[in-house]
Amino acid sequence: MDGSALKPKALGEAITKRTAQAFGEAISPHYFRDSAATTLAYYSPRNVRLATPLLGHTNPKTTEKHYNQARQVEAGRKLNGAMSLLRKRLA
Repeated sequence: MDGSALKPKALGEAITKRTAQAFGEAISPHYFRDSAATTLAYYSPRNVRLATPLLGHTNPKTTEKHYNQARQVEAGRKLNGAMSLLRKRLA
């Protein structure tokens, strides 16, 4: 408000507040990072290790949990598809 630089915490709070206003859902900077890694893992599993430098991690093990989230998304979609087929057959 006074023209000075925002501290990281204040910047994160501002992003979270603005995304809530714009989209009706608060999105923190952490979720942007998480989304980037998960999206990379989902659409390009062969290149999942690129998420390590993207996130600034020094150890790929730290990044692996994002790959696992992408697998959960894929599994959920497959389950939903199977359930839809089952419902159609039973109807």
